[in-house]
Amino acid sequence: MPSFEESFCAAEERALCFLVDSHGFRAIERTVTPDGSDWTGGIVRYRCEGSEHIATPKGWMVSLAYAPRRLELSLDISDEHGSSFSVEELHAIVASDPFPRGTHSLYDSLHDEEAQFTEFNRLAGVLKLSGARFFAGDRSLWLDLRTVRERSWQAEEDRRAVARSELAFHAKEWRQVVAELEPREGRLSKATNARLAYARNRLKSAA
Repeated sequence: MPSFEESFCAAEERALCFLVDSHGFRAIERTVTPDGSDWTGGIVRYRCEGSEHIATPKGWMVSLAYAPRRLELSLDISDEHGSSFSVEELHAIVASDPFPRGTHSLYDSLHDEEAQFTEFNRLAGVLKLSGARFFAGDRSLWLDLRTVRERSWQAEEDRRAVARSELAFHAKEWRQVVAELEPREGRLSKATNARLAYARNRLKSAA
């Protein structure tokens, strides 16, 4: 049976060789935590070296991180300043189809090079299909990615605030209802806006 380091390195080199062969990247770091603990895993980073024949700017990177016993697997892109985004985020701004799901158990693929390759290649395939702007050196990509991430964060914060406002509403804590919902008034559903209006009216009548 191959060691974890052997299977990880062989699988990632097969999945990410297109970065070297077609886009002027090279592996600058491979860090592997040996088998034997929940922290067993590997990280590899590829950096574009830049040349007149390559559109991707020097210093842009692709990083793969894999920790099977923690069920963690990610492929990220980053610019020369360290701004980093996942291929899931990249896929979200260019594709309408669902993100491809894994077909192998990460936990069980610890020593299985083929299973690791399949999962690494799944993410590499997303980068190939969705990464045209990255490989073309389009610097506006980073702004678009940040904008989508901020919108996602905002949507999650709104969802949590609405949930807190519902609890406060049932407890007749009108001031908290208003505090949770008022900053988000332009993004609320009709029903939630009605809850905000009701809480405001109750505060006015109590004044």
